[in-house]
Amino acid sequence: MDRTSLARNLKPLINKGYLKINNGEDKRIKMVALTPAGKQILSNAYPYWKSAQKSVVKEIGEKNWKLMFDSINSFVPKFESIM
Repeated sequence: MDRTSLARNLKPLINKGYLKINNGEDKRIKMVALTPAGKQILSNAYPYWKSAQKSVVKEIGEKNWKLMFDSINSFVPKFESIM
C-alpha cells in the first residue's frame, strides 16, 4: 500500500481516537499504535470477526479454507519483493 493510501485509510481511525502516530528514531519513520480506545474497540469487534470466519469455513469447508489461506500466504513474499 502506498503512503498516500495508508494515510487516507488511517486518518478516520486516528480521528476517532483508535490510533495514534508516534515519531520513530528517524524523522522519516512513523510508528502507529492502538490507543486504549482502539484496544477496546478491537476487543469488542473480535467475536464478530471470529464468527464471520467460522461462517466462511462452514460454507466452503475446512479443506478449502486451508487451501485458500495457504495460497494467499504463498503470494505475500512475492508481492513484498516487488514493492
